[in-house]
Amino acid sequence: MENNKLRTLDSYEIDENDNLKKVIEFFQINNIYHIRWSGKTIKKQICVHELFHYAECDCERCNLERLNLVRTKELLNVENSSRNYEYLRRGYTHYLLGNYKESYEIFYKVYTEANKNQNPINFTISKYNLIKLRGLIKSFYYENDRDEIVKKLEKIKFENDERFVKEYAPYFVDIYKNIKDLKFYDNVFDKIDDSFLKIQKFHYRDRHGGSESDAAYYKLQSSFLRFKSYLHHNFIIFNHYQEYEQLSQKILESLLVLHTLKNPETNKYEQFDWYALELWIFNIQEEFTTYLFRKYEIKTIRISMETFNKLEALVDNLLKSQIEFKKYSSVYSPLRLGRIINNIIAIITLVDKTPQQKENIILKILSNSKILLKYNLMPFDGLNFYAIKKESFIKKATLKKIAYILFLNNSTYRYFEVLEKYFELCTEKEIEKLIYRVLKINTLDDINVKSVDFEDLLYAFSLLNQNNKDSLKVKFNNILEKDFDSSLYSNLLLYDLIDFEESSFDKLLSYVVNRSDFDEKRFPFHSYQNLDFYNVMSVVFKYNLKIDEKIKAQIDKVFHKERDYFEWLMDIDNYDYTKFNSYWILKSRTKYFTERFKKSTKLKTEIEKSLKVNYIEGVAKMYFRDLV
Repeated sequence: MENNKLRTLDSYEIDENDNLKKVIEFFQINNIYHIRWSGKTIKKQICVHELFHYAECDCERCNLERLNLVRTKELLNVENSSRNYEYLRRGYTHYLLGNYKESYEIFYKVYTEANKNQNPINFTISKYNLIKLRGLIKSFYYENDRDEIVKKLEKIKFENDERFVKEYAPYFVDIYKNIKDLKFYDNVFDKIDDSFLKIQKFHYRDRHGGSESDAAYYKLQSSFLRFKSYLHHNFIIFNHYQEYEQLSQKILESLLVLHTLKNPETNKYEQFDWYALELWIFNIQEEFTTYLFRKYEIKTIRISMETFNKLEALVDNLLKSQIEFKKYSSVYSPLRLGRIINNIIAIITLVDKTPQQKENIILKILSNSKILLKYNLMPFDGLNFYAIKKESFIKKATLKKIAYILFLNNSTYRYFEVLEKYFELCTEKEIEKLIYRVLKINTLDDINVKSVDFEDLLYAFSLLNQNNKDSLKVKFNNILEKDFDSSLYSNLLLYDLIDFEESSFDKLLSYVVNRSDFDEKRFPFHSYQNLDFYNVMSVVFKYNLKIDEKIKAQIDKVFHKERDYFEWLMDIDNYDYTKFNSYWILKSRTKYFTERFKKSTKLKTEIEKSLKVNYIEGVAKMYFRDLV
């Protein structure tokens, strides 16, 4: 020891089996960086952090965590080590990859060969993991030996061991119960839940002008990192189950709250660490990420350049491992590659780095689109988020690539916002070219209004030159004359692709479906909304039509729960506002609703009154953003 720091002598050769190194590793694994002695006469501290500087770990699990699937496979194919630690690590890595049979074979061998007296830890962990693998093999493994494996695993139960442990290994009782009864999870859940609730209170106070300086973040961080290390270094199968995902969600939400606090006097989470991004990338569902972005209005995320480089390295490693995509692209694998890529793109979109630095990573993904599409790994949602983010600058060429991928290779979801953003940057010729390609036609005369992509291209049609729009107008009028379609008609009117004519509008009114007798009990999961009448009101507002008796008569076709709403909609300035519900303004179907609301001084006055009595955040945001 020198100057209260534990050091190794230059002449002292440290190898893998060195006891000192093992002790230091134990402390570091458990996030213990200082050891203090205190007494009446002497107080000393030993620092055990950064005593050893290792090269990047090249084991199979660490390579997998870096998404280097090729190297992971190479290491798994190397002859098995005789060391239990490495053997367990191999079994755990197979589990992460979804190789459930291989994982079972390793843990079963450890379980049957382990001496309960001499090595109760390996015995207990392998037994716990086999019980977990039983469910996975039952659900996701369908080879011929499935029933035989399940039969073996069903004989393995924890109930048979507790008496033995108490009698022959009493020192291990607490650890045994910790694993058997999932106390390792319950303990950390309570701590993280407590921190989560405190941080939610911070958020509330911050929004109302308060400040905080509590150390809830440090409790959250230390609790999670120790929990992660416990699973990580004991190879306990747990971190891709629902409980772990719920824990991860609370941690991510807490960090985003602390990252976005406004009061300068409050302690914030200034910069996302790699452990937080790793948790996010591997364990959070895309839908929950989207929910958090909206809930906390996340515009940017601050990270270091070192962390950004790690993000890029993940992408590089994954794309270099495409030869392994066929085997490891299953949605039943704990390693969800599709989710991982989507989450990486979402993070890249928001980080505080230059547009070019972010675009470089996106272009790498786009350049591998064929292989990603082949194995259903194309991150459609992530690319859509990146493309439509208002705060992000995106080059036209990159936007074009994304638009083409989203529309030419995806038939499930419609990403029309990306297309509209791209069209705004295009020449007319470029718009025509994309219309032809999406609709698979050679001329505008070949347009089929029944095509599933037709509605997504209405904005594009409206950007064509006048000659082309006049030709389309004739075509669309002829189609409507032969076979009137109320939805098609209202859409064409709203995009100025046909002219308003009263006779055709009267026909639209006649097509409003009567939903006044809708039976909620019979159809509990069906919407009672009268979408036809919404379309009518969009046309009314766009063309500033007088609401005459013919339009008012349509009120008898709506379900009773919508009657007050449509009565207000048809007489906004003279409505009896004692019956007004401020939520109604959030039901806007098109921009023409908002434009009409903006014209009404009476409506804006009533919204102000309602917000004073019953503050609704969505209403307030729309009021300040769109109406005033």
